[in-house]
Amino acid sequence: MALPNKYIKRNGKEFLISLDDALKLCRNTAWMQRNLKKTSSINALSKYFRNEFVHYVPKTWLIVIHGLPQIVLDILNIINFLTLESGKCIHLGKNQKNRIKFLLNKSKELILKGQLYKGYSIMTNNKTCQ
Repeated sequence: MALPNKYIKRNGKEFLISLDDALKLCRNTAWMQRNLKKTSSINALSKYFRNEFVHYVPKTWLIVIHGLPQIVLDILNIINFLTLESGKCIHLGKNQKNRIKFLLNKSKELILKGQLYKGYSIMTNNKTCQ
């Protein structure tokens, strides 16, 4: 499959493709050579958080955070795959890859140690045991 263009042109200027177009590419197994799991986390992050911030309209908004740590862990795993395993980020040097690994691991460590994740894990484990 031919590599799709990562840019779109408007008025002679190049712009990155939209998040939705990038996600379609990530789900395309012919282009990615592997199907991304946990796309529900990508959808949740995009629909309920990103889009609300990007297309902000003044309103009362309540953010439910109890499932957020798991969504973030899923997204970090996807970032790890896309940047370090997929072979699509060929421009990254060894130092940059090491820095990405370090930051991803540190982020996961902080989330797993956090009270919000521990509380969510206890809550979800209790639901599955009943």
